[in-house]
Amino acid sequence: MDQTTNRKHIVEDWKIGLDAKRGLGIGDLLRSREIARLVKSFMDLDSDERKEMARRARALRETTLAAISDGGTSTSNLDSFLASFN
Repeated sequence: MDQTTNRKHIVEDWKIGLDAKRGLGIGDLLRSREIARLVKSFMDLDSDERKEMARRARALRETTLAAISDGGTSTSNLDSFLASFN
């Protein structure tokens, strides 16, 4: 169940990954040709698709780092939550 949710975030929401099971039904196995195609896509440094995924991943990283830094939204929200118990 978690893998489906993780896949949705990575592939559909954040657009920083490729969908390995696209077109497959439940219980279908991923074929070696499809695995090879996906690996080649990730390894092709000149691919526009890969460059865009890398750009989005860097942006997500920066957003995440800002959120967990001192004064960031995650830190502030956690501090507020803990303060509500005092």
